[in-house]
Amino acid sequence: MAVRFDAANDAYSRAAVHATGSAVSIILWVYFVSNTGAETDLAIIGAGGAGDGGAVWLSNMPSGTTYRAFNADGSASIGAQVVATGTWYRMAVTRSGTAAAFYSGPEAGALTAASGTLSRAAADTLTLGSYYGINSNLNGRMAAVKVYNAQLTAAEVEVETRQYVPARTANIFGWYPWLGPDTTDYSGVGNNLTAGAGTPTVEDGPPIPWIRNGPPQPKTPRRRAANY
Repeated sequence: MAVRFDAANDAYSRAAVHATGSAVSIILWVYFVSNTGAETDLAIIGAGGAGDGGAVWLSNMPSGTTYRAFNADGSASIGAQVVATGTWYRMAVTRSGTAAAFYSGPEAGALTAASGTLSRAAADTLTLGSYYGINSNLNGRMAAVKVYNAQLTAAEVEVETRQYVPARTANIFGWYPWLGPDTTDYSGVGNNLTAGAGTPTVEDGPPIPWIRNGPPQPKTPRRRAANY
């Protein structure tokens, strides 16, 4: 289960992720169908415009095949994940105040961690799949997105990238397994997304289970979500 982004305005957003100075984490899987070499923005938690200095900018800015965690104004970055087409990657950014970490890696093996300092500014909006829904669009798939109002540890990030269902439920802001071209927050918190003008479709997701080491799950995705 994954949303396929492939055109301008294929994007999702949610206002008011958290207030200034509070902690945040975003965890996702991404698969690149093509890479044009232009800027591609996977996820932004920022105030909604260029140069806002928000909390998280997960991007290859200004171009290329290397993804990092940036300030939303691009003035500083952490980490360096080189990507190829046709491969699933795990990526996460966690931060509390200005202390941040970027975790990344392909589907097999351990995550690579990098830490550093990223400045931040005002209360923030979550945007997935493009730059605030207007350009720098992903041509690929995204899956198993989880957002927390907390700075998760490296061990927690590793666990969360290995199953669809959130292992940690404390401080969760939203869980988006995308059981269809779906705006629903399945965490139970109610932070549903707003869809852009495009029409994302659903394709196969990453090779991870719905839940690890749990009881047998219902066979359909929606019944599994209802059983969460």
